[in-house]
Amino acid sequence: MLYYKERVRGEKTMAEYSPMMQQYLDIKALHQDCILFFRLGDFYEMFMDDAEEASRLLGIALTGRDAGPAGRVPMCGVPYHAADTYIAKLIVQGKKVAICEQVEDPSQAKGLVERRVVRIVTPGSLLDASMLEGDRPNYLATLCRVSGSYGLALIELSTGEVLADAYSGSSLPNQLIDDFLRLAPAELVLADNLAEDEPISRLAQLAGVTACTPWAADNFSLAKAQQLYLTQYGVTPAEDLPTAALQALGAALYYLQQMQQHNLPHLRLPQKLAVANIMHLDAATCRNLELLKGARSEGSAGSLLSVLDYTTTALGARELKQWITRPLYEVHAINSRLEAVDELSQDNLRRASLRDYLKDCYDLERLASRVATGIANARDLQALGSTLCLLPKLLALLEQLQAPQLRAIASELLLLPDLAGELRRALRDDLPLSLREGGIFAPGYNEQLDLLRHAAQGGKQWLAELEAREREQTGIKSLKVGFNKVFGYYLEVTKANVAQVPPHYVRKQTLVNAERYITDELKSQEDAILGGEEKQRLLEYELFVELRERVATFVPAIQQNAVLIAALDCLQSLAEAAIRNRYV
Repeated sequence: MLYYKERVRGEKTMAEYSPMMQQYLDIKALHQDCILFFRLGDFYEMFMDDAEEASRLLGIALTGRDAGPAGRVPMCGVPYHAADTYIAKLIVQGKKVAICEQVEDPSQAKGLVERRVVRIVTPGSLLDASMLEGDRPNYLATLCRVSGSYGLALIELSTGEVLADAYSGSSLPNQLIDDFLRLAPAELVLADNLAEDEPISRLAQLAGVTACTPWAADNFSLAKAQQLYLTQYGVTPAEDLPTAALQALGAALYYLQQMQQHNLPHLRLPQKLAVANIMHLDAATCRNLELLKGARSEGSAGSLLSVLDYTTTALGARELKQWITRPLYEVHAINSRLEAVDELSQDNLRRASLRDYLKDCYDLERLASRVATGIANARDLQALGSTLCLLPKLLALLEQLQAPQLRAIASELLLLPDLAGELRRALRDDLPLSLREGGIFAPGYNEQLDLLRHAAQGGKQWLAELEAREREQTGIKSLKVGFNKVFGYYLEVTKANVAQVPPHYVRKQTLVNAERYITDELKSQEDAILGGEEKQRLLEYELFVELRERVATFVPAIQQNAVLIAALDCLQSLAEAAIRNRYV
């Protein structure tokens, strides 16, 4: 039943739906290739075709909702605080999810609350840590063919890595096939003139691509790519970036901007896939040498990776795979790496300390990306601050070592003490999941916030005193003051004690075993208490957004530290492997 297609055929059917359903249909018409998560209060709801598909894929109940004169339509929903879990399940099955939020305060709305899609989640545009595997990248790939050359671009949105290259050939070049299989993108967007290309379809299937989307050739145009590159990086494309690669990259940038609904300032300058001092290993060689996967297992067991991987960070785990599949062949670079590994392998005490420090480092690459794209929550900033506080210890340890590569890491490490200090002072230890719940900032961070909290504590004290006073006056020892979002504050009395309820109590809600009441006194205080709590939550949210924006100015420095920590983790991993396996 294609309800939204019926809707977009003409205005005649519009009047058959309620205003809220008309709003839903208007938004859905713009995102027909996505499952639309439509925010209603504390839930994301899905309707019509989306509801039927989502209920089947997610295994949740399919219900219905009155849609006006048109009657009831299928509906299902998920709690907003658990939405990431359900979105991840849809992404694994190759679906795209459009997140539609209320972008207007319901208390300020005149009529229907304004809603719009704030981002689209696709297999190749993931940012949430719960949807990503820590030890492997998650690439979006774009592919086009221009004048006898293929252009390939890959962007890892969660880390900011950007790759682009071109391959000559009228048929699919072997080098392109090898690079595509090695990098194994999660999603492929290709020019629509390649949509029916059988070799490309087979390549995508072999690489395990979750979603493959044909896109209009106009999105791969050279003029558009040049403008997008200039807007993204503030410079014109490098002369050695082939035209086909630039066109593929432009399409990737445009696609991700459309999905995220904003600019992506954390993306790094593109790197070519072919690097002069790196040995190229094709897919067959990697497979036959069992570099990352064992011949007799689905995972890494029995592979070279399983022998060498003693990394302690997600950063290092991802980087080590790159080192193994793209080995050095320039003698100086090899010897420099070996000197660092040798020194660490011979210094058991410092290596153990280094491993201990690294174990407590969070994934700076992905945290930086979440900050830059404006979706980082309080726990993300806490993890960032915790990692920054470890950097002085790392630096002090590195300065005791002599290998040139280790000294180079020490010289390039950026401590960012002011940022680390602010994050440590600003945030509480026990942080909420949602930014709208409050409870983010530590006492003393903001004077106005401290005053609102003090007033809120006074309100809670008043409620406790009211409960004690009413128990004494009524003789109902089990009487209690409670609260829920629908009815506000109330006095709850069990059915056994209803006869003792004073006449000035006004019944508010009936339960199976109890009655809930309100009094004039409680009602007047409720407005003051809830108003103060709402002001507190709004202020905390505003303060957090300001803090996150300040942190975003440090993203390039955080990314630099991430690269250094990844390399350091790989070096200690190889040293640890040498000791444990008794390499000489």
